[in-house]
Amino acid sequence: MNSLIVGALLTTFISLPDTGPDANAFGSMVRNAQQVELQLNVADGIHSPVLFIDQLYTDENGIYSYRTPDEITDAIKRSGHFGRIIFAFDEPYWRARHTGQNPEEVRMVMEMAQADFPTVEFMVIYAYAELYHRYVADPTDLKLWLGVEHVGMDCYGDWNGCGGGVEGVPDVPIYVYLEELYKIIQVSGSSAKLFLVPGAFTVDWINGMNTQEQAVQHIDDYVTWAKDNSEKISGFGAFVWDDFNGIIGAKNLPLVKEKLLWAFKEMRNISND
Repeated sequence: MNSLIVGALLTTFISLPDTGPDANAFGSMVRNAQQVELQLNVADGIHSPVLFIDQLYTDENGIYSYRTPDEITDAIKRSGHFGRIIFAFDEPYWRARHTGQNPEEVRMVMEMAQADFPTVEFMVIYAYAELYHRYVADPTDLKLWLGVEHVGMDCYGDWNGCGGGVEGVPDVPIYVYLEELYKIIQVSGSSAKLFLVPGAFTVDWINGMNTQEQAVQHIDDYVTWAKDNSEKISGFGAFVWDDFNGIIGAKNLPLVKEKLLWAFKEMRNISND
């Protein structure tokens, strides 16, 4: 059994040492094969890189399309990286909803990419609003991509009622999303586990993430749930360490940073056997 993936999304690789001794992974968004090589070199065989590769498979309009793997394969070889590599897709169906692309076409692109890298683990993160819309439309035919090692869901705010910031989507407890998603994974026959994506930031425009105290409680609730459901999870990846798109990340929030470093240690002590 692979150990839990524990770490945070970074927007600059120089922040990696700051995430502490209990983080065994980091997340990064890559835009080209050269950045893939760079991030694998940053990992240096010590951390497991979780590379969000959506921009490798989307055009300037956000439309997903297949690309041959040669450049990325060469980048992996040049890096000399050993150990786990995780390629991740971030909210692909929610992106498709906004671009008007057929989600089945997106799914096909992701499956083809997965087939090109048989030794790489794959992850998909679903937007809570996309899960809600799909469940309401037809809970028996969600057509989610679940043939991966890690399935995540992001929804930030109060543990007992996250979201609500998207029109037509009510506040729903985070644990409800997680438990329903896990049931769907099991029914599908997939061997995937849940990858937890707690918020580790403050921002004015998300209810329940306005103050450090709220963010600390959010992380604490995630850790409590993880301890009670350890057999269901594959990792814990916080969003976000550095400041990002107008939000203040854990690095610059003393209370949140302290809680997140504590959470990394707690998560490393969890067994999901």
